[in-house]
Amino acid sequence: MYVRNYMIPKEKLTTVKSSETIAEAIKKFEEGDFLSLPVVDGDKLIGILHKETIFRSYYEWSCTDKDKFLGKLVSDFNEQRYEKISIGENIEQASYALGKLSIPFLAVFDEQDKFAGILTHKAIFDAFSEVFGINKGKRIVVHIFDMPGQISRLAGIIRDQGINIISMVVTSAKVMGLLKVILRVEVEDDTNITKVLSEAGLRVGEW
Repeated sequence: MYVRNYMIPKEKLTTVKSSETIAEAIKKFEEGDFLSLPVVDGDKLIGILHKETIFRSYYEWSCTDKDKFLGKLVSDFNEQRYEKISIGENIEQASYALGKLSIPFLAVFDEQDKFAGILTHKAIFDAFSEVFGINKGKRIVVHIFDMPGQISRLAGIIRDQGINIISMVVTSAKVMGLLKVILRVEVEDDTNITKVLSEAGLRVGEW
């Protein structure tokens, strides 16, 4: 999974120009229910405008003339520092960056180092929802020994039942020597496959 598959391309973004007024920016914030907006002049990303920055500045500056404040330019509040990621980077790395840096989005740049769009937290959630096969088939949790051949054995048992595996995610079971395998299988009723897995000596279910 790559950033290019989940980013919002710049052509579909709501952006503000550095020359726009704060009044115009606030209108865009309210219409789209945004907390942050990319500041773009032409094809170039200038920075990020945060809604919180605008309101905090209004009170910190003890403004008495609201109209004058709203007439200020986006360039007066633009945060010029932003985090960027390559369009060809994998989604796992992007997820790590978004979580660690606590930022609203990552700026995505193409192979020519041109601004291509942004990657949001929602995009990351959608990507991992796809991996987990959310809302597809039936969910089964199986615990296996952490040793070669166990995942192949598990998949073989399911295959022999003529069942398609929609997704498979392997994580630590928090117990030494065991792995937790979260499966989504293409069945209407998982009673039989659960029984078959248990009879094969596998530990099925959360515990």
